[in-house]
Amino acid sequence: MQPVLKRSVKTTILVGALLSAVAATMYGFEQTTSTSPVSEKSATGKVTWYDNTGNGACGTNINAATEDFVAVSYQLWKAANPNTDNLCNGVSVEVTYQGRVITVPVKDKCPSCSADHIDLSKSAFQKLADPSVGVINGATWKLVGAGGGDGDASTSGGGGETSGNDGGTSGSDSETSGSDGGTGGSDASISGGSGTKPPVPPTSLPITPPPPSPSGDHHTDNDSASTTVARLVKTNPGRHVCYRAYVSGSGWQKPVCDGAVAGTPGSNQPIKALNIAMQGVGGSAANAFTTNVDSNDGRGKWDSWTAVVPDGTDNYIGSAKADAPNLLGFAINIGEGKLCHVARTHGHTGSRPACTTQRPDFTFGGSLQNNIWLESVTFTV
Repeated sequence: MQPVLKRSVKTTILVGALLSAVAATMYGFEQTTSTSPVSEKSATGKVTWYDNTGNGACGTNINAATEDFVAVSYQLWKAANPNTDNLCNGVSVEVTYQGRVITVPVKDKCPSCSADHIDLSKSAFQKLADPSVGVINGATWKLVGAGGGDGDASTSGGGGETSGNDGGTSGSDSETSGSDGGTGGSDASISGGSGTKPPVPPTSLPITPPPPSPSGDHHTDNDSASTTVARLVKTNPGRHVCYRAYVSGSGWQKPVCDGAVAGTPGSNQPIKALNIAMQGVGGSAANAFTTNVDSNDGRGKWDSWTAVVPDGTDNYIGSAKADAPNLLGFAINIGEGKLCHVARTHGHTGSRPACTTQRPDFTFGGSLQNNIWLESVTFTV
């Protein structure tokens, strides 16, 4: 799913076409017509997994825990309506890793994945490696013609020890969690790593918009994230992140720091705003994905990116106004080091850490669906 852009339809289509063309040029991919077999060059990159249920980008119900299929990068999709994209017409992905080969059908879109990153269903991923590794680096894959369309991966080759870094799990139309690496999603709960695309490609270069004007609906006082991180740094110098949540029906909570939980997990109380301040990260910027009452597909919408605020400075996303929409998800980047989070959404109890390194990467957590709001979050740096 591509987040809604505040632009004309013509501009959106042109930008989408340009991104697809750039991806094709960079990675040697080209999409053929739906009546032509697909014969693509191989790419070597990242493979992650997700294990949720919902509607895939091709318009069919999917269960990533039990079915074998793949979500491919948003950059490879061309049709305005993904259900009609050529990728949904019998195209599969052949993945090779340490002697193992599987072929799985394309059933979903990964909005956070770069063109050399694919997101397998958990069922398919475990035919290549133990899902506990989270992410495979160095796998080779290519688009192929019809095959594997029944949702069952064809597998060949031997085993081999699998290793991975801090895993990244990207997703599509269901709950997803991840860590170090791209994480995306389309329609349900996502806790992901660097790469999920907000409304414009803000991470192609460091984000340097002009400083935002003060917002009248954010309460800044001695309990803000910035004052809390300042006190913490005095007694414990180094890298820190402090944050607090504005919870529907409760208001601003007290700030917490360095991995403590903000929000009220399992309470059915949405977070409407976040106040975040970091130290030792070279500045940070953020964006909010919020409820969209005008949506015709049940999905939320992106706000605008904030300015890159200096270390020790309050940053706010969302709104604490009485009529403010729920915060469904967020995107954050930093200038140096590593930022990790765990986001928990309504109706979902489990998420793994998701991390990002410095710009142009960023991390996304939360949900893309209007009815699956953010309930709690933790951050560490």
